[in-house]
Amino acid sequence: MLIDDKVPLYIAGTQGHVHVCLHGTGHSALSYAALAEQLKSDCIVAAFDFRGHGDHFCENESDLSAETLIQDTIRVLEFV
Repeated sequence: MLIDDKVPLYIAGTQGHVHVCLHGTGHSALSYAALAEQLKSDCIVAAFDFRGHGDHFCENESDLSAETLIQDTIRVLEFV
C-alpha cells in the first residue's frame, strides 16, 4: 500500500494492538518482515520506508533532517 503515492506502508495482521516499526539508516521496512510474520496472528504490525530508503519516493529524497523524518513519521501514524 502507498500513502499519497509516495510512502510504502506494509501491514501484517488484522486485529489487536498496533505496532509501528521504524527502521534505521540504510535499512527498509522489510527489515521487520520476520517480526511481522511472528506477530501477525495476535496484533497488527505496520512498517514504512523512510525517504531515501526502500521504495519511498518523493521530490526531496535526500532531506533526512530530524524535523523532516519526524513529520514523515507523524503523517504515517495519522494514516495508520
